[in-house]
Amino acid sequence: MSDNGSQSHIPAPDGARSSSAHSSEGSGPGIELLRYVIVRLGGKPRPGEVDDRNTYRSEKGVVGNAKEGDTPLQRRELVHAKLLYFFVFASDASWEPFAAYVLSTRNMSNKMIGVMLTMMTLANAMCGWLFSAVADRYKLHKVIAIVSFGGFVAMTGSLAFNNELWFTAVFGILAQCFWGPVIPMMDNVTVNMVQNTTEDYSKQRLWAAVAWALFCLGDGAIMHQIGQNANLAVMAMTGLVGLLLMAIYPFEKYSNKDEIPKAIPYDPANEQHTGVTVATGEARLDQNFRIRKPPSFWASTCKLIQANALFLPFLSIIVCIGYLFGTIDGYLALWIVELGGTSGLVGAMFAVASVVELPFFFYSDNVYRAVGMRVILLVSCLAYFIRVLSYSLLINPFYVLFVEPFHALTIAMFWGPCVTYVNDVLVRNNPDLKATGQGSFFASFYIGRSIGYSLAGWISESVGMRFMFKSTLIAVGFLCLLVANFWRMEQNNGGPFETDMGRKRHSERDLKGLGKLDKMGANGDNDATERTGLLSASAGGGGGTNEDDEVTHLEI
Repeated sequence: MSDNGSQSHIPAPDGARSSSAHSSEGSGPGIELLRYVIVRLGGKPRPGEVDDRNTYRSEKGVVGNAKEGDTPLQRRELVHAKLLYFFVFASDASWEPFAAYVLSTRNMSNKMIGVMLTMMTLANAMCGWLFSAVADRYKLHKVIAIVSFGGFVAMTGSLAFNNELWFTAVFGILAQCFWGPVIPMMDNVTVNMVQNTTEDYSKQRLWAAVAWALFCLGDGAIMHQIGQNANLAVMAMTGLVGLLLMAIYPFEKYSNKDEIPKAIPYDPANEQHTGVTVATGEARLDQNFRIRKPPSFWASTCKLIQANALFLPFLSIIVCIGYLFGTIDGYLALWIVELGGTSGLVGAMFAVASVVELPFFFYSDNVYRAVGMRVILLVSCLAYFIRVLSYSLLINPFYVLFVEPFHALTIAMFWGPCVTYVNDVLVRNNPDLKATGQGSFFASFYIGRSIGYSLAGWISESVGMRFMFKSTLIAVGFLCLLVANFWRMEQNNGGPFETDMGRKRHSERDLKGLGKLDKMGANGDNDATERTGLLSASAGGGGGTNEDDEVTHLEI
C-alpha cells in the first residue's frame, strides 16, 4: 500500500491488493520456457485468470478447505516458495553443517574454532536484526534479500580459493553478515503469502528440510571422496539457482503491510475471515500510526517489546534454545570425528535428522494450532535433555544415528510454529514491523548460538568434549525455568491465543468488553473507558470516536 495519508485504511481484498502488485510481462526471443517457469511462477496472472480466492471458490462451487479453493496464481506462488526454500537451504546445507569440520582442517584449535564461529554467528544475528528493521523502514525487502543472499554465495564460495587463517576469518565473517537478513526476509513474505491459502508456513519450510537431508548426505560423501572444498562448489551452484528464484519472489506483494487489523467476532465456520482479534498481552495501537514517520531500528524493536508483554520472555527462551543448538551444531561433528567417525558418518547424521524432520514440518502448524506455543516449547526442553545427555554418554560414534531423530522435536516441531507465532500473535498489532519481528526472533536464536559456540569451545578445549556436553545440561535446566515463566505469564494474560479454542475465548472476551464500553459511551463515561483498557469506536455515542481510530486493547 502507499504511504499516502489520504488513502483508505481498511485492508483491501486480496484480489485488489494482488492486482496492484502486478506489472506487465516482459518479452524476448527464445525464452518461452524460461517465461513459463519464472514469470508465471513469479506471481503474474495469466490473461483472463481469476486472481481472487473468494471469487474463484464461488465460481468453482467450493465449500470448506480444499485444494481447488486456491487460485492458480496462489498455487504457483506456493510452488515458488517451496522451490526457493529448497535451493536456498541446499546452498546453506553445503556449508553450515560442515563449517566446524572445515575450520578444523585449517589448523584451528577447538578454542579458535569457537571464537571463529562466535564472530560469524554474531555478525549473522546483528546484520539480520538491523537490516530487517531497515527493510521495514524503507520498504527494501526485495533488494536486501537479493543482495544478502548473493553476497553470502559469493563470500562463502571464495573460501575454496585460499586456506589461510586471515582469509578464512574475513570472508567467513562477511559471508555470515550477508546471510543474516536472508531468512527473515523470506519468512516475512511466506508467512503472509500462505494466510489466504489452504496451506501453512511449515509446509513451505518443509522443503528446506528436504534439501538438508539430500545435500548433507551428498556433500558428506563428496567431501570424503574428493576433498573438503567440493561442498563449496555445490553451494555455489545451488546458490545461483536460489538467487534466480529469489529475484522473482513476490516481495512487493506480501512484504509491505501497512494495514491496522480490526477486531471482529470469531466465527469458527469461517476460518478465512479477514478481520482479527487482539492477542494476550497487547498494548493499545498507536492512534497516530498512519501519520508517523517509520521508526528507527532501535525504536521499532522497543515498540515491539512494549506492545506485547510476552515478546521479551519469548525471545529469552529463543536465546537459550539457540545456545543449546549452537553447542550441538558447532561441536557434535567434531565429537563424532574424535570418537572415530568419518565425514561420511557426519553427513549421514545430518541426513537422518533432516529425513525425520519432514513429517514434523508438515504437521507442526496443525499441532501448534491444537496445543499452543508453550506446549511446543516444553517438548523442545524434553528433547534437548535427551539429546545432550545422550551425547555426553556416547562411546560408539555410530549410535549417534539413533539420537539424531530427536533433532526433529528441537527444530522441525519448533521453528515453523515460532515464525507463525511471531507473525500472528506477537506483532499482529504492528503489521508494518513484521519483518523486524522475524528479524528479532532470528537474531535472538543466533545470539544464543554465538554464546554456545564460544563457551562450548572454551570448555571442550579445557576439559574435553564429554564434560562440555555434561555441563550443557545446566542450560537445559535454565531453559525449563524460562518456559515455566512464559507459561505463567501467558496464563495470567488469558491463556494461549494461537489455538482455535484460544482465539474463540479471546474474541468472546473482546466482545464483552466492547459491549460494556458501548454502554459506558452512551453515558459519556470516557474515564471509565480508559480505565478498562478497551477502546471501541461507536457512531453517535456520547464517548464515540472516529471510525479510522478504532482500536482494541487488552490489559497487560
